[in-house]
This record gives sequence, C-alpha cells and structure tokens, in this order.
Amino acid sequence: MVESDAAYEAWGKTGVALCETSLREIAALCRARAIPFDLVIYPWPTQLQSATRGRGRKPCFDFAKASGIPVIDLFPAFRALKDWPGYYIYGDVHWNEKGHAFVARRLADSLVY
Repeated sequence: MVESDAAYEAWGKTGVALCETSLREIAALCRARAIPFDLVIYPWPTQLQSATRGRGRKPCFDFAKASGIPVIDLFPAFRALKDWPGYYIYGDVHWNEKGHAFVARRLADSLVY
C-alpha cells in the first residue's frame, strides 16, 4: 500500500495547512502561559502499511524545528511492533487500551520536565 499522491493533493495539503495554523495557536498559548509543549506524532494504520513511511511527518518536523518545539516521533516505535494492528481499535485510527498503554510508556520515557 502506498499513500496516494492524488489523495494528498486533494486532502493532505489543506489538512497540513490547517494543522500548522492550529499548532501555531497552541504553541503561542503555551508560551504565553509558560506551559511546556512537545509535539507528538504517531502513525495511522494506513501509514504503517505504506512504503512511503508517513507523508505527514516532514511537515510536523519542519514546523517544530522552525518553532523551537521538541518532537516525540512514535513512528519508529509503532513500526517496530510486529503486531501493531492489535494496538488500534479495529477499523479506526485511534488506539485501543493496549495502544494507549504503549504510548503512555513511550511518553513517560520521553517527557522530562
């Protein structure tokens, strides 16, 4: 499976722009209130099946770098799982209980304030 160029052009570009606008607002709000803000990115099941490795990652990294925001990239952790489908609600992009526990452990290891 490959993430479609046509789908990205039709949906992804606009979605990335909207996401960046929202992230700028969140980052500004956090800065104004001295709240730490780390950007966490994770793959959807279709991205784990894709040879393109997740097209949405680069814009996230570019935004974070330009904004001085740390990134926690969960793509490698999920890709390392042999049974990754068992971490998602079937037919959905959201995690099930096992997925939430997995992510919580990764975040606990990464977030130190």
